[in-house]
Amino acid sequence: MNIIKIITSFITKKDSNKSNTNNKNQENSNNKISNSSTNLPTKNDLPISSTSITPFSNNNLNSLIANIPNEILNLLWFSDGPLKNYDPTILEQSESDIYGIKIKITLTGPKEPSSISNLNEIGLPLKTPPKLDYFPSYEGMTPDERATYLSWLSNIEQPIDIGYVFVFYYGLERFLYFDEFKYELAFNTILKLRSFHHNHSFYGYSTDALYAAAIIHHRTDLVQTLLNLNKDSISIIHLDCMANICEPLSINQIINLTNDVGFTNKRYIKLHPKLFIDTLKENLFEKYAMIGFPLSKEFLYNCSTTQLPITANISIEPRWFDIPNVLTNKTLQSDLLNILLKTHNDVKQKLKEQRKNK
Repeated sequence: MNIIKIITSFITKKDSNKSNTNNKNQENSNNKISNSSTNLPTKNDLPISSTSITPFSNNNLNSLIANIPNEILNLLWFSDGPLKNYDPTILEQSESDIYGIKIKITLTGPKEPSSISNLNEIGLPLKTPPKLDYFPSYEGMTPDERATYLSWLSNIEQPIDIGYVFVFYYGLERFLYFDEFKYELAFNTILKLRSFHHNHSFYGYSTDALYAAAIIHHRTDLVQTLLNLNKDSISIIHLDCMANICEPLSINQIINLTNDVGFTNKRYIKLHPKLFIDTLKENLFEKYAMIGFPLSKEFLYNCSTTQLPITANISIEPRWFDIPNVLTNKTLQSDLLNILLKTHNDVKQKLKEQRKNK
């Protein structure tokens, strides 16, 4: 069973309203995530300390790693040396048992693009680093670019070309899916990166990965965190999760989804936005007793699927999975389109009355 079955099970499971406490107890007793490429630490293990390890043979690498905070150092992949925790020749597996459904995922692919090797030459950090190629890797960097990347890791809040951010992010994705003890630290680190590095591609990839990881680990609390962080998002996986907990669409979401439900005449939205929104609120409250459009998990039972990339890391395969697309539900499309059409006609009538009264 693959990741899509986990996601579908999470979204459409009828007993998903159980308390977070019960979910966590079941998760702790049933979920098993193994990573055969490294010996996982126990929960009581102390984090890696850059000041207490056997030095790498590369002195430039040692000096740069010494400045990396422990919480970041613990989220890096090393293919050799004293911190080795990645072996590309060994299969990695994630295995879980959720609600009696056994899931076993095996992911293989090219070499981890973020893995750091003692064998790679290190130069000097660049004041103005060049842009990295699409799908960059640590190994593919020049010596000076590697030094720039390692120097940036000492403070990931610093502005830098998004390619360097992606190299770090690739490794975080592997922790998200394959490390029972570090996935939540990786989750929060990605959220931190998103707050300092604004890039459409990075935001898109990380949104889908964060939701997928929260679902795979069956962490409804992390799903709720994501929902709260960007209430106006219209990403498919975000809307699916909203439907699962019956959270209504906001006014901004409805406006941004007009094309998806077939509402094309946006004349009044553009020319009279406040009047259109005020009238939309009135119509929503009149029909649903709320200023929003009610979503329901029933919408997820009769809809098509959409392919989403749950990882940008090319060493994790497969990268794309089908997930339910709540926007393809015919009832949702019809109801939302009708409320928009009514609002359009009501605005038209209000403007007509305003002209008469002048």
